[in-house]
Amino acid sequence: MSLAHQQLPDYSTEELRRRGWTPALISRFLGRHDFASRGTRRYYGERVEQAEELADFQVAQALEAKLAARIEELADVIAAVRIDVERLSMNELRARAIEEWRERSTEPDGPIPAHVVKRAAVNYARFKLCTYEPESLAPLVAAIGRWNAMRALRPRTFAAIGAAYPSLEAEAKRQAQEMWM
Repeated sequence: MSLAHQQLPDYSTEELRRRGWTPALISRFLGRHDFASRGTRRYYGERVEQAEELADFQVAQALEAKLAARIEELADVIAAVRIDVERLSMNELRARAIEEWRERSTEPDGPIPAHVVKRAAVNYARFKLCTYEPESLAPLVAAIGRWNAMRALRPRTFAAIGAAYPSLEAEAKRQAQEMWM
C-alpha cells in the first residue's frame, strides 16, 4: 500500500453515492473496487480524488445529475408504467435460473450456494419474466430514451419481482440497493 493510500480516506459505494457518484460513474472511472471491508466494497481515496479531477468525470457527473433531475420530474410517468412479472413455481424459477447461470458461469459444475441461486433467480425474473406495457412505457422512452427508461424503472422492477416472489423479496431489495440510480 502506498503512502497516499494511508493518508487519504477510502470510500465505500455509499460514501461515493453521497459524493455524487453513480454505478455508471464508478464502473467507468474506477472499475473494480480496491478491497472489501465487512462485505462493503471500498475504493482508495487517491483513485477517487484523481478521477474527480478529470474533466471527463466532471462532464459525466453533470450529465448523470441532469438525468437524475429529469427522472424526478418524470415520477408520475414512471409510476404509470405497468410492470408484469410472469409467475412460475419457485422450483421452476430456480431450475431455469440455475440452467442459465450454469451456461454463463466459468465454474458450471458442482453445488451452487443458496445466495447465488437467489441472485440468479432475481436476475432471471428481471430479464426473462418482466414485461412492460408498451402504451404506458412509450411516454417514458420518448422522454429519456429506452436505456434510461429501464434504468429509471429498476426500483419498481425489483419491487415487482419481490411482490411476485416473496421468498426473493430480500434479494430483490439487495440488488435494487446495489444498483441505485
